[in-house]
Amino acid sequence: MPSEQIRVCWLTGSYFLRKEVVDKIKGFLVDYSISVFSDDENDANKISSDILENKLFEDVKLIILRKIPPFSSSKASTIKWTKIFSSIPDHVTVVIDGVDRNKYKSLYNHVKKIGKVFNMPSYLYQKDSIQWLENRFSKYNIKLHNCNLGNVISNMPYKTGKGTNIDDLYLFAEKVCAYLGKRKRLDTDDISAVLSGYSTFVLWNFFNYLDDRNVGKCLKSLENACMFSSNSNVAYEILNFACSRFKLMLFVKERLLKGKSEQDIVKEISNLHKMSRSGSGEKTKYTPKTSEDGSYLQSYSSRYVSSITKAHYGKLSVVSRYKTIDMVKAIKCCQEGLLRLRVKSNDVESILSVDNLIFTLCGTIEESELLKLRAIPGERICTS
Repeated sequence: MPSEQIRVCWLTGSYFLRKEVVDKIKGFLVDYSISVFSDDENDANKISSDILENKLFEDVKLIILRKIPPFSSSKASTIKWTKIFSSIPDHVTVVIDGVDRNKYKSLYNHVKKIGKVFNMPSYLYQKDSIQWLENRFSKYNIKLHNCNLGNVISNMPYKTGKGTNIDDLYLFAEKVCAYLGKRKRLDTDDISAVLSGYSTFVLWNFFNYLDDRNVGKCLKSLENACMFSSNSNVAYEILNFACSRFKLMLFVKERLLKGKSEQDIVKEISNLHKMSRSGSGEKTKYTPKTSEDGSYLQSYSSRYVSSITKAHYGKLSVVSRYKTIDMVKAIKCCQEGLLRLRVKSNDVESILSVDNLIFTLCGTIEESELLKLRAIPGERICTS
């Protein structure tokens, strides 16, 4: 440690940011031994003995606590641990790593007085996430070339009310470095290659290809989705989302044709709430879902509505690329596929159901042939 006075520190937040602090601490120590206590079964007396043991020729010692086991009662434990942390010998450094500070407020405040605390964030919102990645790549001397880091963030797991997990951002940055190797320039193709392992990216790409009517890439994207997604029935997920997506697009298109502005449409859509179902049969009830603050959860965000009504990257808006009849056909196709998968679900049926959606919208085969395809399960059209 840079100051010999600091014998104990408390780390909270992102796992990888905590790990970086621990690595720095190790860099300040010379010829040290390390003990890590992370199990609930660890005995408090044994740990305290390990910390306070003071031999004449004792080596430098680093002790990492990922759990703080109790001595007896909660109050007695706090008193004992307070005394132990106040009596740490000069050759010992104690790191309390990832322990919930709210669970040990009194102990945390004591460590804050006698040692040092590192409260790293765990989540970041989009703007801060982009800045975090830019700083990370700058640290690795990687130059960005026409990179849309916002696309990266949108394909990361997102927790409502918190944002993107920093550990996910850290892993993405490490994957990028491993992918680039000795190269120090990052472009869009590199990002796409690394993101291809994320199921969310695969699915979004699927709909991008579907909007472009690119059959080959749709089929390849579906194949990747089946390979990478943790969801065992990715076809059901695709059809369910597609059904919701095309219903929204049909709603938006009809409103636009009637001369409604995007602002008016967003206002109408904001009144569409997510619903939760309870009971069964005649006793089935649907009620609006609410957030922790009691407000209703919206079915569609204004940002998502904007993504389908506005032109992007020199292309027409998504809504303008579909005729009304195409949307109706897509919704019908999704509903047929979902019904089939609810009755009988297997790998062949799943892939076939999404194939139907692809061929219906891309117009690669006649309607009569599509009907035959739907009537004969177990056959998939090959495009080679």
